[in-house]
Parts: sequence; structure tokens; C-alpha cells
Amino acid sequence: MTMYDRIKALRISKGWSQDELARRVGYSHRASIAKIEAGMRDLSRTKIQAFADAFGVSPSFLMDGKTEKTSSEGLAEIFERLTPEQKETLIAYARFLTSQSQGQ
Repeated sequence: MTMYDRIKALRISKGWSQDELARRVGYSHRASIAKIEAGMRDLSRTKIQAFADAFGVSPSFLMDGKTEKTSSEGLAEIFERLTPEQKETLIAYARFLTSQSQGQ
């Protein structure tokens, strides 16, 4: 799967139209997204970052598909959807994991 295939798959998984994705990453028309998804347009590092930010993934994931999929922004979005009790549990667990790694 290419970066362009991943962009299309992520867009579809989010339920976004090409127009919506174009707006989110700073293009004025969906034709730009159609060309990108078809692999007809190369992306600068700045645009790769814009796509990664829009999808909540790392730029590396867009490029190779193997690295960590969730960026810190994606984690923040997930955290915001948790209940207060779930947030407390997650924070406690993160503290536990941190203490374990420091002891090794």
C-alpha cells in the first residue's frame, strides 16, 4: 500500500469526502485530493504533516504504514472522549508504567 492509498483509506475510514479532506489540509478544491489519491501529485513534507495532523497519525505512518499509527494529537482526542473515571484510570496506569520503566 502506498502513501496515497493510505491517505484514501484514512479519508474513507473517517467518512470524509474529498472536499472535506481538501478543506482540512489547505487545498481549495477536491481535484487536488483526487490527484493525490491517484498518486499523480507528490507531497512536500509540509503537506505530509498537514495530512498526518488531519488524520491524527504520524507522518511516518502515512509514508511507510509500519510505524506508530496514533500521534500525540490522536491520543489527546481519544483522552477527551473518556469519562472522568476512565481518565483517572488511564493516568494511574500511565504512572504505573512509568514507574516500572524507571526501575529497569
